[in-house]
Amino acid sequence: MKKTSIRTIASALELSAATVSRALSDSPLVAPETRRKILESARELGYRRTQKRKRLMVALSDRFYRGVYDLSLLEEILQQCRSRDYELLLATESNFHSLKEYAVDGLFSLCYNRKTNQQLARSYRCPLVCFNNYECHREGIFSVNSDEAGAIAAAVELFHANGHRRIALLAGVNIGYSNWKRREQFQLAIDRRPELTGFLYEFYVGTEFVELTPRIRADKVTALLLPHEGFDLHLLRHLEKAALHVPRDISVIAWENPQLSKHTLPPLTTFCQNYPRMADEGIRLLENLLQLSERQPRNILIPYLSLKRQSVAPPPDGKETASLAGNRVRSVSLRDRRKPQRRGVREQNSSFFPSRA
Repeated sequence: MKKTSIRTIASALELSAATVSRALSDSPLVAPETRRKILESARELGYRRTQKRKRLMVALSDRFYRGVYDLSLLEEILQQCRSRDYELLLATESNFHSLKEYAVDGLFSLCYNRKTNQQLARSYRCPLVCFNNYECHREGIFSVNSDEAGAIAAAVELFHANGHRRIALLAGVNIGYSNWKRREQFQLAIDRRPELTGFLYEFYVGTEFVELTPRIRADKVTALLLPHEGFDLHLLRHLEKAALHVPRDISVIAWENPQLSKHTLPPLTTFCQNYPRMADEGIRLLENLLQLSERQPRNILIPYLSLKRQSVAPPPDGKETASLAGNRVRSVSLRDRRKPQRRGVREQNSSFFPSRA
């Protein structure tokens, strides 16, 4: 006797195989009356459902960066899902609607836009876990995030332990939400140590850092935190041109790209996200949601990995550099003289942090 398949049911009811598949998978996208007819026909035709692999979808932003963060996290999610025998789909914001015909059991989102994640939650009506979207758990969506606050605090403490008192953060003006979070956490880390003075050096992507080294000398900065991937070599080249040697004259901590930073001269102390653990925690969380053992939306924080190398040392001559202003962050804009300034953005002394009285 020929085995009854989904196509057999679809042909009998003059429906698409995708609609029948969704109904048999209890998808909410199928109308109740249509589902009833499909289930009734399946019983009459002797259809027996076979145990199938769960299908998960990974949602990506249309502005998927293809940098170290995006590719490393995506690779870990794909690898660990395959090892658990999940079927996977990849989709970007622009083609989410075209994939609704596929019944998915759960979703991972690497999208940065809050509205996009809300739309995913409404459209698919299945468990959703977001990565590095720090506020979505407040809106009923589960999330797994890297502990930015802990990493910035640990970097500042490492500088402090080596005797540095005047510390700068190199921060992009036009680089996303996480950049603003790092600025905020840098201020808090400086505030915890009354003997520290912090400097916020702002730049636009594409800036050649022509004003960076003069500012470092003028401000007597002895430690520089670089929380943006891809600028390591660029920065080292400018420091070398200005005869500022790492770590003899200035200590440097880099962010992400641990494979590149270990081959620089000197190898850079680096804080990087723990992608294997992020992927593992995200999959475990989604599995709990599928089993209905998780109900209250929560945010799981994953500590950064700290790779201590040769770019952090005590200040020049082993002396602690005294803090003159005491416990405040000064903001300085590094201008790119080759480009006109963007309208609506103040160029000088655009203080992001209020100084304490």
